[in-house]
Amino acid sequence: MDIPQPSHPFLHRTPAQTRFNDYDLLGHLNNNIYLVLADMGKAGYFRDAAPHLWDWRNVAMVVASIKCDFYAPSFPDEPLDILTAVTRISTSTITLEQRIVNPLRADEVKCIVTTVMVHVDPTARHSAPIPPEWTEAISTFEQHKF
Repeated sequence: MDIPQPSHPFLHRTPAQTRFNDYDLLGHLNNNIYLVLADMGKAGYFRDAAPHLWDWRNVAMVVASIKCDFYAPSFPDEPLDILTAVTRISTSTITLEQRIVNPLRADEVKCIVTTVMVHVDPTARHSAPIPPEWTEAISTFEQHKF
């Protein structure tokens, strides 16, 4: 399967840490663990992109959709990094693309995760507009306007 070329640079990189029990009987990283790693990358991204806004107790974002395409297996002791970029911001959603890669093999792509997150009003329990300060912080970090 051909790996799609990114349409944007990845300006955020999080080193991943895996554990012994993350691997299946064939010695491959279990497919569920890639989503755990993607969550680690998302948290690191938002913490770095908007440090003045990031407070995990007050972030009102929920995952509405997540898709993971696998390209190559990962093995024990293989280094992995999580590349993260915001690719789209709409009125109430943020779309992220993440690539889990081996940094020692020219960023060999293990999988691509696409996530749509919705900003919610926790009191009303429905979607709400993304605060302008979040859009501004992400635009500054990504070095382009959304």
